[in-house]
Amino acid sequence: MDLYILNTDFEVIGVVDDASSVIWNSRYWSSGDFEIYIRANKDIIDLLQPDYYVTRLDSDEVGMIMNRTIKTNSEDGNYLTVTGDFLDGILKRRISWNQSTISGNVEECIRQLIVENIIDPVDPARRIDNFVLAEKAGLTETLKGFDIQSTGDDLSDVIANICQTYKIGYKVTLTPENKFLFTLYRGIDRGYGQTENDYVVFSPEFDNLISSEYTYNREEYRNAAVVLAEGEGTSQRRVSIGTTTGLNRFETRIDGSSVSSNGEIITQATYDKMLTEYGQEQLDNLKIKEGISGEVENNVTYVANEDYFLGDVVSTANEYGFVSDTRVIEMLESEDENGYKILPTFDTWEVRI
Repeated sequence: MDLYILNTDFEVIGVVDDASSVIWNSRYWSSGDFEIYIRANKDIIDLLQPDYYVTRLDSDEVGMIMNRTIKTNSEDGNYLTVTGDFLDGILKRRISWNQSTISGNVEECIRQLIVENIIDPVDPARRIDNFVLAEKAGLTETLKGFDIQSTGDDLSDVIANICQTYKIGYKVTLTPENKFLFTLYRGIDRGYGQTENDYVVFSPEFDNLISSEYTYNREEYRNAAVVLAEGEGTSQRRVSIGTTTGLNRFETRIDGSSVSSNGEIITQATYDKMLTEYGQEQLDNLKIKEGISGEVENNVTYVANEDYFLGDVVSTANEYGFVSDTRVIEMLESEDENGYKILPTFDTWEVRI
Protein backbone atom coordinates (compact mmCIF):
# COMPACT_ATOMS: atom_id res chain seq x y z
CA MET A 1 0.00 0.00 0.00
CA ASP A 2 1.26 3.47 -0.87
CA LEU A 3 1.65 5.80 2.10
CA TYR A 4 1.75 9.57 1.76
CA ILE A 5 3.75 11.53 4.33
CA LEU A 6 2.57 14.95 5.51
CA ASN A 7 4.62 17.40 7.56
CA THR A 8 3.26 19.38 10.51
CA ASP A 9 1.73 21.90 8.08
CA PHE A 10 -0.14 18.99 6.42
CA GLU A 11 1.86 19.31 3.21
CA VAL A 12 2.65 16.12 1.28
CA ILE A 13 6.42 15.78 1.36
CA GLY A 14 6.95 12.21 0.16
CA VAL A 15 5.57 8.78 -0.63
CA VAL A 16 6.52 5.42 0.93
CA ASP A 17 5.89 2.60 -1.55
CA ASP A 18 8.71 0.19 -0.78
CA ALA A 19 8.20 -0.72 2.89
CA SER A 20 9.09 -4.28 3.86
CA SER A 21 5.83 -4.47 5.79
CA VAL A 22 2.94 -2.22 6.75
CA ILE A 23 0.30 -2.90 9.42
CA TRP A 24 -2.80 -0.68 9.42
CA ASN A 25 -5.22 -1.49 12.25
CA SER A 26 -8.61 0.27 12.29
CA ARG A 27 -10.83 0.07 15.38
CA TYR A 28 -14.51 0.86 15.84
CA TRP A 29 -14.76 2.28 19.36
CA SER A 30 -11.13 3.04 20.20
CA SER A 31 -8.05 4.45 18.51
CA GLY A 32 -6.47 2.62 15.61
CA ASP A 33 -2.73 2.35 15.03
CA PHE A 34 -0.12 1.53 12.40
CA GLU A 35 3.40 0.22 11.90
CA ILE A 36 5.86 0.73 9.04
CA TYR A 37 8.94 -1.48 8.75
CA ILE A 38 11.35 -0.27 6.09
CA ARG A 39 15.02 -0.45 5.13
CA ALA A 40 16.77 2.49 6.74
CA ASN A 41 18.66 5.23 4.97
CA LYS A 42 19.11 8.93 5.63
CA ASP A 43 16.34 10.01 3.26
CA ILE A 44 13.71 7.70 4.77
CA ILE A 45 14.76 8.62 8.32
CA ASP A 46 14.42 12.32 7.47
CA LEU A 47 11.04 11.64 5.85
CA LEU A 48 9.45 9.63 8.68
CA GLN A 49 9.82 12.17 11.47
CA PRO A 50 7.95 12.19 14.80
CA ASP A 51 4.80 14.37 14.62
CA TYR A 52 4.54 13.93 10.84
CA TYR A 53 1.43 12.27 9.43
CA VAL A 54 0.80 9.17 7.31
CA THR A 55 -2.23 8.81 5.04
CA ARG A 56 -3.58 6.72 2.14
CA LEU A 57 -5.63 7.59 -0.92
CA ASP A 58 -8.04 4.70 -0.26
CA SER A 59 -8.77 5.58 3.39
CA ASP A 60 -9.86 8.63 5.38
CA GLU A 61 -7.69 7.53 8.31
CA VAL A 62 -4.54 9.48 9.11
CA GLY A 63 -1.72 8.17 11.28
CA MET A 64 0.46 10.27 13.58
CA ILE A 65 4.11 9.20 13.72
CA MET A 66 4.97 8.83 17.41
CA ASN A 67 7.75 6.27 17.82
CA ARG A 68 10.86 5.28 15.83
CA THR A 69 13.36 2.46 16.24
CA ILE A 70 16.46 1.95 14.08
CA LYS A 71 18.17 -1.43 14.19
CA THR A 72 21.47 -2.03 12.44
CA ASN A 73 22.88 -5.38 11.38
CA SER A 74 25.96 -5.97 9.23
CA GLU A 75 24.42 -9.08 7.64
CA ASP A 76 20.72 -8.29 7.29
CA GLY A 77 21.00 -4.54 6.85
CA ASN A 78 19.57 -1.58 8.73
CA TYR A 79 15.86 -1.17 9.29
CA LEU A 80 13.59 1.58 10.62
CA THR A 81 10.35 0.79 12.46
CA VAL A 82 7.83 3.60 12.78
CA THR A 83 4.64 3.31 14.84
CA GLY A 84 1.85 5.58 15.95
CA ASP A 85 -1.86 6.14 16.49
CA PHE A 86 -4.48 7.33 14.07
CA LEU A 87 -5.88 10.80 14.72
CA ASP A 88 -8.33 9.19 17.17
CA GLY A 89 -5.32 8.96 19.49
CA ILE A 90 -5.46 12.71 20.09
CA LEU A 91 -8.03 11.89 22.77
CA LYS A 92 -5.28 10.08 24.69
CA ARG A 93 -3.57 13.45 25.18
CA ARG A 94 -6.35 14.75 27.39
CA ILE A 95 -7.97 13.57 30.61
CA SER A 96 -11.43 14.18 31.98
CA TRP A 97 -10.18 17.18 33.95
CA ASN A 98 -13.14 17.99 36.19
CA GLN A 99 -15.40 15.65 38.12
CA SER A 100 -18.62 15.35 36.18
CA THR A 101 -21.75 13.30 36.50
CA ILE A 102 -23.10 13.62 32.99
CA SER A 103 -26.45 12.13 32.06
CA GLY A 104 -28.82 12.44 29.17
CA ASN A 105 -28.43 11.73 25.45
CA VAL A 106 -25.30 9.69 24.74
CA GLU A 107 -24.24 11.77 21.75
CA GLU A 108 -24.69 15.06 23.62
CA CYS A 109 -22.67 13.72 26.57
CA ILE A 110 -19.74 12.66 24.39
CA ARG A 111 -19.77 15.96 22.55
CA GLN A 112 -19.82 17.79 25.88
CA LEU A 113 -16.73 15.85 27.00
CA ILE A 114 -14.94 16.84 23.78
CA VAL A 115 -15.90 20.51 24.17
CA GLU A 116 -14.92 20.71 27.85
CA ASN A 117 -11.56 18.99 27.42
CA ILE A 118 -10.37 19.82 23.88
CA ILE A 119 -12.37 22.46 22.02
CA ASP A 120 -13.27 24.99 24.73
CA PRO A 121 -11.73 24.03 28.10
CA VAL A 122 -11.54 26.48 30.97
CA ASP A 123 -7.74 26.41 30.76
CA PRO A 124 -6.79 27.71 27.28
CA ALA A 125 -3.56 25.69 27.41
CA ARG A 126 -5.65 22.54 26.98
CA ARG A 127 -7.33 23.75 23.78
CA ILE A 128 -6.58 22.21 20.38
CA ASP A 129 -7.55 25.00 18.00
CA ASN A 130 -8.16 22.92 14.87
CA PHE A 131 -10.20 20.18 16.58
CA VAL A 132 -13.88 20.36 15.59
CA LEU A 133 -17.09 18.35 15.93
CA ALA A 134 -18.95 16.85 12.98
CA GLU A 135 -22.68 17.26 12.52
CA LYS A 136 -24.73 15.25 15.01
CA ALA A 137 -25.33 11.64 14.05
CA GLY A 138 -28.80 11.54 15.60
CA LEU A 139 -28.04 8.89 18.24
CA THR A 140 -30.98 8.56 20.62
CA GLU A 141 -29.71 6.42 23.53
CA THR A 142 -29.81 7.85 27.06
CA LEU A 143 -26.66 7.69 29.15
CA LYS A 144 -26.85 6.70 32.81
CA GLY A 145 -25.23 9.22 35.14
CA PHE A 146 -22.85 6.80 36.86
CA ASP A 147 -21.15 5.91 33.58
CA ILE A 148 -18.88 8.98 33.55
CA GLN A 149 -18.63 10.08 37.16
CA SER A 150 -14.86 10.43 37.23
CA THR A 151 -11.92 12.81 37.42
CA GLY A 152 -8.53 12.37 35.81
CA ASP A 153 -9.41 9.41 33.59
CA ASP A 154 -7.95 9.24 30.09
CA LEU A 155 -10.51 10.94 27.82
CA SER A 156 -9.97 8.24 25.21
CA ASP A 157 -10.86 5.53 27.75
CA VAL A 158 -13.94 7.40 28.99
CA ILE A 159 -15.34 7.84 25.49
CA ALA A 160 -14.34 4.34 24.36
CA ASN A 161 -16.17 2.83 27.35
CA ILE A 162 -19.34 4.75 26.51
CA CYS A 163 -19.09 3.82 22.84
CA GLN A 164 -18.53 0.15 23.63
CA THR A 165 -21.53 0.10 25.97
CA TYR A 166 -23.83 1.57 23.35
CA LYS A 167 -22.15 -0.04 20.29
CA ILE A 168 -21.15 3.31 18.79
CA GLY A 169 -18.04 4.01 16.76
CA TYR A 170 -15.95 7.16 16.62
CA LYS A 171 -13.19 8.45 14.40
CA VAL A 172 -11.12 11.57 13.86
CA THR A 173 -10.35 12.50 10.26
CA LEU A 174 -8.58 15.36 8.50
CA THR A 175 -10.77 17.84 6.62
CA PRO A 176 -9.69 19.67 3.43
CA GLU A 177 -9.18 22.70 5.70
CA ASN A 178 -6.79 20.64 7.88
CA LYS A 179 -9.17 20.42 10.81
CA PHE A 180 -9.32 17.37 13.07
CA LEU A 181 -12.96 16.27 12.67
CA PHE A 182 -14.48 14.12 15.47
CA THR A 183 -17.35 11.96 14.23
CA LEU A 184 -19.67 9.49 15.94
CA TYR A 185 -21.27 6.82 13.78
CA ARG A 186 -22.96 3.44 13.87
CA GLY A 187 -22.24 0.59 11.48
CA ILE A 188 -24.88 -0.88 9.20
CA ASP A 189 -26.83 -3.97 10.27
CA ARG A 190 -26.27 -6.67 7.64
CA GLY A 191 -27.42 -9.56 9.84
CA TYR A 192 -30.48 -11.79 9.72
CA GLY A 193 -32.40 -9.53 12.09
CA GLN A 194 -33.17 -6.90 9.45
CA THR A 195 -34.60 -6.68 5.93
CA GLU A 196 -33.26 -3.36 4.63
CA ASN A 197 -29.73 -4.42 3.66
CA ASP A 198 -28.14 -7.39 1.92
CA TYR A 199 -27.20 -10.11 4.38
CA VAL A 200 -23.59 -10.91 5.25
CA VAL A 201 -23.57 -14.41 6.77
CA PHE A 202 -20.69 -16.70 7.69
CA SER A 203 -21.81 -20.33 7.66
CA PRO A 204 -20.70 -23.81 6.55
CA GLU A 205 -23.40 -23.50 3.93
CA PHE A 206 -21.36 -20.79 2.25
CA ASP A 207 -17.96 -22.39 2.96
CA ASN A 208 -16.77 -19.30 4.81
CA LEU A 209 -16.99 -20.46 8.46
CA ILE A 210 -13.79 -22.36 9.20
CA SER A 211 -14.64 -23.40 12.75
CA SER A 212 -17.16 -22.62 15.48
CA GLU A 213 -17.84 -23.35 19.14
CA TYR A 214 -21.23 -23.02 20.86
CA THR A 215 -21.34 -22.58 24.66
CA TYR A 216 -24.03 -22.24 27.32
CA ASN A 217 -22.71 -21.36 30.77
CA ARG A 218 -24.48 -19.99 33.85
CA GLU A 219 -21.64 -20.46 36.35
CA GLU A 220 -21.50 -16.71 37.08
CA TYR A 221 -25.19 -15.99 36.44
CA ARG A 222 -26.87 -13.69 38.98
CA ASN A 223 -30.25 -11.91 38.81
CA ALA A 224 -30.56 -10.16 42.20
CA ALA A 225 -28.14 -8.10 44.30
CA VAL A 226 -27.56 -5.77 47.19
CA VAL A 227 -25.55 -2.73 46.12
CA LEU A 228 -23.37 -1.38 48.97
CA ALA A 229 -22.20 2.21 48.67
CA GLU A 230 -20.94 5.04 50.88
CA GLY A 231 -20.74 4.80 54.65
CA GLU A 232 -19.98 1.99 57.11
CA GLY A 233 -21.86 -0.40 59.32
CA THR A 234 -25.55 0.24 59.81
CA SER A 235 -25.23 3.70 58.20
CA GLN A 236 -23.88 2.32 54.93
CA ARG A 237 -26.08 3.23 52.00
CA ARG A 238 -27.50 0.33 50.04
CA VAL A 239 -30.16 -0.58 47.52
CA SER A 240 -31.62 -3.91 46.43
CA ILE A 241 -32.22 -4.91 42.83
CA GLY A 242 -33.87 -7.94 41.25
CA THR A 243 -37.41 -9.31 41.60
CA THR A 244 -36.93 -13.01 40.83
CA THR A 245 -38.06 -15.32 43.64
CA GLY A 246 -37.57 -18.83 44.95
CA LEU A 247 -35.20 -21.36 43.38
CA ASN A 248 -34.72 -19.19 40.32
CA ARG A 249 -33.22 -16.30 42.36
CA PHE A 250 -29.39 -16.05 42.18
CA GLU A 251 -28.01 -13.36 44.50
CA THR A 252 -24.75 -11.42 44.69
CA ARG A 253 -23.13 -8.40 46.36
CA ILE A 254 -22.09 -5.39 44.29
CA ASP A 255 -19.59 -2.77 45.44
CA GLY A 256 -21.10 0.63 44.59
CA SER A 257 -18.57 2.75 46.46
CA SER A 258 -17.35 4.31 43.21
CA VAL A 259 -20.73 6.05 42.84
CA SER A 260 -20.26 9.32 44.73
CA SER A 261 -22.90 11.57 46.26
CA ASN A 262 -20.45 14.51 46.04
CA GLY A 263 -20.52 15.13 49.77
CA GLU A 264 -24.27 14.58 49.93
CA ILE A 265 -24.88 17.38 47.41
CA ILE A 266 -26.90 14.86 45.43
CA THR A 267 -30.27 14.09 47.01
CA GLN A 268 -30.96 10.69 48.57
CA ALA A 269 -33.52 9.83 45.89
CA THR A 270 -31.14 10.72 43.05
CA TYR A 271 -28.27 8.86 44.68
CA ASP A 272 -30.39 5.74 45.18
CA LYS A 273 -31.42 5.93 41.52
CA MET A 274 -27.75 6.17 40.47
CA LEU A 275 -26.90 3.17 42.67
CA THR A 276 -29.77 1.17 41.20
CA GLU A 277 -28.67 1.97 37.66
CA TYR A 278 -25.07 1.13 38.48
CA GLY A 279 -26.05 -2.11 40.17
CA GLN A 280 -28.26 -3.13 37.25
CA GLU A 281 -25.42 -2.42 34.83
CA GLN A 282 -23.08 -4.64 36.86
CA LEU A 283 -25.76 -7.32 37.17
CA ASP A 284 -26.20 -7.28 33.40
CA ASN A 285 -22.59 -8.47 33.15
CA LEU A 286 -23.56 -11.61 35.06
CA LYS A 287 -26.02 -13.01 32.57
CA ILE A 288 -26.08 -16.55 31.28
CA LYS A 289 -23.22 -16.83 28.83
CA GLU A 290 -24.55 -18.19 25.58
CA GLY A 291 -22.67 -17.60 22.38
CA ILE A 292 -20.84 -18.81 19.35
CA SER A 293 -17.20 -18.12 18.60
CA GLY A 294 -15.13 -19.17 15.68
CA GLU A 295 -12.98 -18.28 12.70
CA VAL A 296 -14.31 -17.00 9.41
CA GLU A 297 -12.86 -17.25 5.92
CA ASN A 298 -12.57 -13.66 4.72
CA ASN A 299 -12.80 -12.56 1.06
CA VAL A 300 -14.47 -15.78 -0.10
CA THR A 301 -18.19 -15.03 -0.19
CA TYR A 302 -17.81 -11.47 1.09
CA VAL A 303 -14.96 -8.98 0.75
CA ALA A 304 -14.09 -6.74 3.69
CA ASN A 305 -14.39 -3.02 2.92
CA GLU A 306 -16.56 -3.87 -0.06
CA ASP A 307 -19.45 -6.03 1.20
CA TYR A 308 -19.13 -5.07 4.86
CA PHE A 309 -17.21 -2.46 6.80
CA LEU A 310 -15.85 -1.55 10.23
CA GLY A 311 -18.74 -1.30 12.69
CA ASP A 312 -21.19 -3.35 10.63
CA VAL A 313 -23.25 -6.18 12.13
CA VAL A 314 -23.05 -9.58 10.38
CA SER A 315 -24.49 -13.01 11.18
CA THR A 316 -22.96 -16.44 11.71
CA ALA A 317 -24.67 -19.82 11.73
CA ASN A 318 -23.30 -23.26 12.62
CA GLU A 319 -24.42 -26.70 11.43
CA TYR A 320 -26.93 -27.12 14.30
CA GLY A 321 -29.05 -24.06 13.71
CA PHE A 322 -27.46 -21.74 16.28
CA VAL A 323 -27.39 -18.28 14.75
CA SER A 324 -25.54 -15.29 16.17
CA ASP A 325 -25.04 -11.64 15.39
CA THR A 326 -21.69 -9.93 15.81
CA ARG A 327 -20.18 -6.54 15.07
CA VAL A 328 -16.92 -5.90 13.21
CA ILE A 329 -14.81 -3.97 15.75
CA GLU A 330 -11.39 -4.11 14.06
CA MET A 331 -9.97 -4.33 10.55
CA LEU A 332 -6.32 -5.32 10.48
CA GLU A 333 -4.65 -4.71 7.12
CA SER A 334 -1.12 -5.93 6.48
CA GLU A 335 1.20 -6.03 3.50
CA ASP A 336 4.59 -7.70 3.31
CA GLU A 337 6.57 -10.06 1.05
CA ASN A 338 3.67 -12.53 1.24
CA GLY A 339 1.18 -10.03 -0.15
CA TYR A 340 -1.78 -8.05 1.15
CA LYS A 341 -4.22 -9.36 3.79
CA ILE A 342 -7.17 -7.92 5.66
CA LEU A 343 -8.46 -9.63 8.79
CA PRO A 344 -11.68 -8.60 10.56
CA THR A 345 -12.06 -8.95 14.32
CA PHE A 346 -15.54 -9.45 15.74
CA ASP A 347 -17.22 -8.49 18.99
CA THR A 348 -18.96 -11.16 21.09
CA TRP A 349 -21.04 -13.50 18.95
CA GLU A 350 -24.44 -13.28 20.66
CA VAL A 351 -26.90 -16.08 19.94
CA ARG A 352 -30.06 -14.87 18.22
CA ILE A 353 -33.15 -15.90 20.17
